[in-house]
Amino acid sequence: MMTSTIIHEGAHYVRLDIGHYASELPPFHGSTVTTVEDVEHGKKFDELNASEAAQNAYSYAQFPVHTHHRTDFRFTSNSQ
Repeated sequence: MMTSTIIHEGAHYVRLDIGHYASELPPFHGSTVTTVEDVEHGKKFDELNASEAAQNAYSYAQFPVHTHHRTDFRFTSNSQ
């Protein structure tokens, strides 16, 4: 889970336009996110289009998890 956080934060560093569109939690639909600027994007993780997903830091953190497990796996407090 700590590696996902590093990847998430690294995405912000690499491209300044990467923000928070939607969280991947709770599985499997995710949730909307309200940014520091009080902007709510209004879509859940599974509703993002390709452009929004490419600008969503949570997407970068989930990609290696999905490719490693070869399924839609989400880290939660109950995950191992």
